[in-house]
Amino acid sequence: MALAFVLQAVMVLLTTQRVAYIYWMVIYIAAIPVWNLVLPLYAFWRFDDFSWSRSSSHDVGHDSAAFITDAERLALKPIPLMRWRDWVAHPHDSEPAKSKV
Repeated sequence: MALAFVLQAVMVLLTTQRVAYIYWMVIYIAAIPVWNLVLPLYAFWRFDDFSWSRSSSHDVGHDSAAFITDAERLALKPIPLMRWRDWVAHPHDSEPAKSKV
């Protein structure tokens, strides 16, 4: 495997003559254990940890069925809700922009 990386480094140096590509290749090789070992182990170890989620809070005075606050609910009021056929039948105020070709 090391021979494959060395051959790639030699080919990059011969074709592009840029050493910066070799630096990025070293960073990539150094990150392989993190992506293939450390992160999967961490994810497996913490797969049932939902402490960061609002939906799983179990406070005594908190309604567990409410996922949205009253302030968020009021912010949704100005959004018009229509069925598709009603929206298509509704006359729109603006015409589509014509291209200037």
